[in-house]
Amino acid sequence: MRVLIKKFLKLSGYSNIIQAKDGEEALGQIEETKHKIDIIISDLNMSPMGGLNFLKNLKTSTHQSAKDAKFLIMSSASEMDKAQKAIELGAYDYLVKPISKDSLSEKILSTMTKL
Repeated sequence: MRVLIKKFLKLSGYSNIIQAKDGEEALGQIEETKHKIDIIISDLNMSPMGGLNFLKNLKTSTHQSAKDAKFLIMSSASEMDKAQKAIELGAYDYLVKPISKDSLSEKILSTMTKL
């Protein structure tokens, strides 16, 4: 899924894309980047650090760009309670898997235009 999302984002004109297999790896890459982070798209189910813990850690990060990034969470229909928890923790929105290019594009656009 990460590879497909990255390919779609590149085709849509995004260039500075970081991808990680889980929250721990993502936090490490975020701490190392010098680029402004506009949006983070994360799955709920990752191991060893899942999406909710990743979001919690991100919100307490010293990396200001990461703290200010808009966060989208991906979840299955059976995980709506966790997706709602992510919204409460500061995620902007969620995508229900399986996702399509159209739904991803729509969510990115609506998330990036929210104040």
